[in-house]
Amino acid sequence: MRRFKNILVVCNNAIGADDALSQASALAAYNDAKLTLIDVVPLTHATKEAVVERRKALIRLMNALAYDGLSKVKVEVRTGTDYIEVVKEVQVAGHDLVFASAKESSVMRDALYGNMATQLMRKCPCPVWIIKHDQPHTGTRILAAVDPAADTEMDTPDDIKIMDLASSLCIQQHAELHVLHAWQVQGKDADTLRSEIRDATREQLLKKHEQIYRTGVDRLLARYRRLNLNQRVHMPRGVGEQEIARAAKEIGADVIVMRASGRKGISGLLIKDAAEQILGSVSAGVLVIKPDGFESPVKIEKSLEAA
Repeated sequence: MRRFKNILVVCNNAIGADDALSQASALAAYNDAKLTLIDVVPLTHATKEAVVERRKALIRLMNALAYDGLSKVKVEVRTGTDYIEVVKEVQVAGHDLVFASAKESSVMRDALYGNMATQLMRKCPCPVWIIKHDQPHTGTRILAAVDPAADTEMDTPDDIKIMDLASSLCIQQHAELHVLHAWQVQGKDADTLRSEIRDATREQLLKKHEQIYRTGVDRLLARYRRLNLNQRVHMPRGVGEQEIARAAKEIGADVIVMRASGRKGISGLLIKDAAEQILGSVSAGVLVIKPDGFESPVKIEKSLEAA
């Protein structure tokens, strides 16, 4: 399943940028994909000399990759606001995956590993893979966080995207696939659980709802049975982001594949969504997909789009 064909990696001076490039180039080689190295010079420093120097730096990286056998590599240097220019490049060139790096900050937790990583997770229309600095890239465990609906027998497009990405990475890296769905009792039964009931009744209600969600997970995984993945299923009862973070730590996940929050048709995403909270609490990288109908609030000029 060589899924990616047009990968973009942010190659700036941020800590961890080398890690992002390493992961991106390995994935590009496996998929025989095009790889673009991008850097954005802030307008406050956008002298002609600065732009030329950054282009030279990217060309040196490109030449090193060519020496290692990667031939479909090009460079792009833009001026402006970093995440805006990265999103515009995605929209113009049709990239299907963006790599960027993140640096842990215990001082400014709300900044969440730097503004660009956060903004890309919220506003980039294609999947975004945030690589943690000094994260051990063993590639042995991938955690896919899915959310099958309890009131339908259809797999959701977002869950299919998550599983497509996660299974593709597992095949490439010969990794374990851990599929997680955190569930909670809904509806009238939730009110019943909060009342004084017998232990046997409580247990019966919990088993009923767990089975409903397990049926949805099993139906989703049936799509991938022919791949013979080395997979495990986790069905904790609890709040999604808390259980995802807990499982990632327990299994030693290298990357978490999950959906960003948002409603169909929404322009941008809710502030501090689940993916951002999880990125701030685990050592694993996070690969975020956008929900169906997502519209980036970053717009490009018609002339650029036509070009």
